Amino acid sequence: MRYITNFRQVFTCKTKGLTVQETAHATKLSQRLVEEYHRLFDEYAVTNASFDALLKGLSKN
Repeated sequence: MRYITNFRQVFTCKTKGLTVQETAHATKLSQRLVEEYHRLFDEYAVTNASFDALLKGLSKN
C-alpha cells in the first residue's frame, strides 16, 4: 500500500507542476525515487492507454 500512496503523491505533485526537488521535499521521498516515478509516468503514460487511464483515476482521489 505504501508504494501506491507514494506513487499517488508524486503524481499529484507532478500534475500540480512541482519540481522534482519540491516533490521530494513535500513527500519526504528521495529525489532519486521521485525522478524514477517521473520517468515511469513519462515513459508509460504516452505509450500505454491503460496506464494513462490509471493515472487519470488516481488524480480523482
